[in-house]
Amino acid sequence: MRAIAVLALMLAAAGCARSPDDALAVALRARLAQQYHDCLPLGWQPVVLPSGSYYPGYDASTTEEGVWLQALWIGTVRKRDLAYPGVARTQRVLDRLVRLGLLARIDLRDRARYHLTMRGAQYYYDDDGLGANVEHWPYLCFTRLVPERIAAQAGAGRATFTWHTDEFDDWMTPELRPYAIALAPTRDPAVAQVVTRSDGSLLAKLTGALPSVDDRGAWGGN
Repeated sequence: MRAIAVLALMLAAAGCARSPDDALAVALRARLAQQYHDCLPLGWQPVVLPSGSYYPGYDASTTEEGVWLQALWIGTVRKRDLAYPGVARTQRVLDRLVRLGLLARIDLRDRARYHLTMRGAQYYYDDDGLGANVEHWPYLCFTRLVPERIAAQAGAGRATFTWHTDEFDDWMTPELRPYAIALAPTRDPAVAQVVTRSDGSLLAKLTGALPSVDDRGAWGGN
């Protein structure tokens, strides 16, 4: 009886064992589910390229001098700069976020100062997950990736996956929606390079994918 029980346990363990491809797909699914996708540039204006991607133009983000513990994000808009369309447009977006309770505004003699509220801090993102934000630009995000089918090739260090997004909060408004951007991936299916580190953690980077603006005309020129 004991031998039969041992054999049963061995067969059960063999049935539960995953192939390297399956194990990689499971790990990648967990990694993708943590990734933000649709976001609003926080305090800076995207300059739109012909491809639909972008780079930062005007940037109101700043740091405080002489402070040991920096705030998560601070922005200042100087009154003298409001003659520039990009500055005025960025401030209009910031003020809409103030009305939504995501930012707080303090009016000083020569500038307006903005910082995240406790609610706004929940949606702050400046990481480089999946190689989608290599320069760590600040965003407020409102959707996450939801991976669907994943085909992993552990030997090649490559995976292809289909996906959709899920809006995890309803703070985004119709007025702000045209100013949103989509972090990579922007193609479906998407391709990622994947490597399992010696400690078992997963390093994944999207290939051939750039972030893009949702509405090319919303941010206008500089």
